[in-house]
Amino acid sequence: MGSRSGQEGDGCGEASGAEPEAAEVRFSALLEALAIEAGGDPATAALPIGGYSPAWEPDAPRSETGSALLYGPPNSGQTEALVRRALELRSEGMRLMVVTSGLPASRSLAATLSMEAPGLAVAELARLRSRKAGPVMSARADLVIATPENLHRDVLPDRYRFGALLESLAEVWVWDLTSMRGLLGSHLHHILARLEHAVRADYGREIAFAATASELGDPERFFETLLRRPARRIRLTRPEPTRLLVAMVDPARMAESKAPATIASAMAAAAASSGERVLILTQSRLQAELIAGYTLDRAPEELAGRVVTYRGGYLEETRVELEQLIERQDAAVVASTSALPEGVGNFDVLVEVGFPGVLSRFRRDLARLRGRVGLGIFIAESDLLDSWMTAHSEELGVRPNEQAAINPWNQEVLLYQLACASSETAVDPGEWAGGDAQTAQLMIDAFHALQERRQVAETPDGYVFTGATQPQRNRSLRGKQHRRYLLVTRSGEVLEELDEERIASSAYLGAVYRHRGGRYLVTAIDEHTGTVMVDELEEPVHTKVITESHYRFYEAAELGRAHAGVQAGTCRLAVLEMHVGHEVIGDDGTLRGVVESRLPPRRLDTDALFMVFGGELEATMDSGRLPGALHAFEHTAIGVLGLVAICDRWDVGGVSSPAVEAMMPGMGISVAEPQGLVAIYDGAQGGSGIADLAYHRLPDLARATLSVLETCPCERGCPSCIVSPKCGNNNEPLSKAGAMELARALVAGLDPSGPWLR
Repeated sequence: MGSRSGQEGDGCGEASGAEPEAAEVRFSALLEALAIEAGGDPATAALPIGGYSPAWEPDAPRSETGSALLYGPPNSGQTEALVRRALELRSEGMRLMVVTSGLPASRSLAATLSMEAPGLAVAELARLRSRKAGPVMSARADLVIATPENLHRDVLPDRYRFGALLESLAEVWVWDLTSMRGLLGSHLHHILARLEHAVRADYGREIAFAATASELGDPERFFETLLRRPARRIRLTRPEPTRLLVAMVDPARMAESKAPATIASAMAAAAASSGERVLILTQSRLQAELIAGYTLDRAPEELAGRVVTYRGGYLEETRVELEQLIERQDAAVVASTSALPEGVGNFDVLVEVGFPGVLSRFRRDLARLRGRVGLGIFIAESDLLDSWMTAHSEELGVRPNEQAAINPWNQEVLLYQLACASSETAVDPGEWAGGDAQTAQLMIDAFHALQERRQVAETPDGYVFTGATQPQRNRSLRGKQHRRYLLVTRSGEVLEELDEERIASSAYLGAVYRHRGGRYLVTAIDEHTGTVMVDELEEPVHTKVITESHYRFYEAAELGRAHAGVQAGTCRLAVLEMHVGHEVIGDDGTLRGVVESRLPPRRLDTDALFMVFGGELEATMDSGRLPGALHAFEHTAIGVLGLVAICDRWDVGGVSSPAVEAMMPGMGISVAEPQGLVAIYDGAQGGSGIADLAYHRLPDLARATLSVLETCPCERGCPSCIVSPKCGNNNEPLSKAGAMELARALVAGLDPSGPWLR
């Protein structure tokens, strides 16, 4: 069956005894079918999910004191610990609050609590339709489930009506730290500070904090950044860990290559036909819809109606209905994006189509299998991380989890959160900063900027908001504030809700949109009513957007020393992106045509990691090959960024150019005769912390980039190394050989002792 790897696990019983063999026996027919379908033997890895595997995460808590960090795989006791603590606090007349990442996670946790602790009174703020119901229901509850938006928009601006909750609030648990990365976590940092201050100011008490986490690199560091206090790790394991057999195939490297979706649907149909409960996870909404249809076509008649699709964008009532159906085990096959809450369903076989961007996410996906034994099937797509994963299957058991990033001092976030805080109470920067002079100065500078905008005034008690309306409802915590549109058919049926940002990427005029197995053509967009009109479409085509971007670098934040002809740093970057049309592509991959169109440009101000290559390149690379080398290096570095940070291609953007001096005037670049620039930037307005984390992990990123380029067997470049699925220039020009030269130069220039850092 190809290569094989395994890991010992504490508390797992026999690490390589009867249970892995039981998995091989139970799923032998499926593994044989996979080998036939894929055109070659899969690589396999035997893994414990739920026991402690020391190669995954160092078991060395940063401190023996601090707030509790419950660290372990999903379903390893977090809920039981939460219930136990809530009951203890109830006996003392106090309450506990859990902050989840959003409505689906809140709904999933509430459903689990209703089954495991029916005597516990739970109030789920995100599900309450009336603003008046929140204070009443939370006052009667033992445990309150809230999203960051609930705290930000409801509780804190109206804290006196929520007085019964806040007066007895003893602890706040952040549920699943990993889901709080990026802009959401950056805002949550300040929201929890506002909550803490409100309870301290009104009731003279301190709130205790705790958090849960699974498959997160250096969780203590992330805990301390988010919650402003040290963490005390409490390791959890499952009572009966799942023994997994993971099979990995890369169709692109097989003699007779088939599409990943074809292989996935065949395996799902075969597994469901033999009585296994199957979860198919994909990386796109469109692919989830397609694979569900393919699976239904292959499945026997008795499975008709038991193959379902689940993804973001569905109306809430549709998602609730699907979750209930899955929990009742009425669905034999579920084709989903990562939108399916982790606690929903009890599956025997996971088919993962396309690498989810980071190993920690892949491991969490595998943990959705909750039986004594389970089978995971990974089917690589045409992407360099997918190929890297199948070529390095042993890394699944030994590579450390990636780190998550937030940026609470993002200027956009800081200004907005201070405006919100000062609308709730007078803010004294020194007091709010807890005595930290640097933090206090950042807040003072931000308040001065707000004063210039006439949004705050300074009083003897601190800064107070002077606007006419509360700012809490003026902006999204997850990015730029967007309108919500309804996707509506000609007959008036509402299919789903769309964020305004998705209009430019997938629901523009002429776009082909997929919904629950159907194909729809966007025929009209009504800005006044917020509707996107669609007609059903039978033609087997899909569309791909075409964009143009312009860049301006400014304000270097960190600038490393020039060394061996390279220099790296971080800075601010302004990106102007314009939608200029779309391609019409047949389902067979042929280009049917290009349609020109224009949408208003979008501006992104964000943080960037940049790498500048100096004149020493002239000795080995002619100027005609340099643009392709820089472009290819950019693609590969973005593609492997998920090996050092929790992100994927869609969380970041990239740009490369030989015109260094024209693009970076006044940036203090000291490389002699700068010849080329490569930059990777945060895709979130104001920056989300990924660029900064990548800068400090740049030696790891450089080595990973070089490794992918050197080990990919292609000669001139392919999707497994330098070809990007999101390139706005149609992957032209590209030079794999030139990219390898740049990667070698960068590795040589980043001395391990750190002289490149100032």
